[in-house]
Parts: sequence; structure tokens; C-alpha cells
Amino acid sequence: MKKSFSLRPVSKGLAATALAFGLAAGAMSLVPAPEAQAAPSYSVTTTFYSDATKTTAVGFRELTCSGGQIIFGSTSSFKTTIYEPCP
Repeated sequence: MKKSFSLRPVSKGLAATALAFGLAAGAMSLVPAPEAQAAPSYSVTTTFYSDATKTTAVGFRELTCSGGQIIFGSTSSFKTTIYEPCP
């Protein structure tokens, strides 16, 4: 004895949604993975000052040997930058 199955029609909205999800999933698989970045060979420390006399620091930024950043205060065009080799 054979059983027969009948499929009900799918609504246009549901079909369009399924198609959109399928296309989005396919497009995401085409996006390349970000490239791995090597650790920096130097830590870079920049201190920002309020004026050309460089007596009052107003901000600080450091790129660490592990690739992290430490930032606080504000920036200015009056700055000193120190490069230190990473271990």
C-alpha cells in the first residue's frame, strides 16, 4: 500500500524570506577572514601636551607589545613619542 503526500503551497512572503536568508548566508561565506597580524616589534608611547613648552600633559596613548592600546585624555599637535623594543 503506497502512501501519497501532498505539499501545501508556500506563501510568497515565506518563500521570499527563506530566499533572503539563503542569499545572506551564501554571501557571508564569501567574505574573507581577517588576516592575522604580527605582534609589534616596538611599544609606542605618545604623550600630548597643552602647548609647545611641553610642560603640561593633556593626554597619553600607548600601543603595547601585545597589540593593545591604552588611551586617555586628549590629543594635540604638541607631543613626544617614545619607541621601546618589545622583548
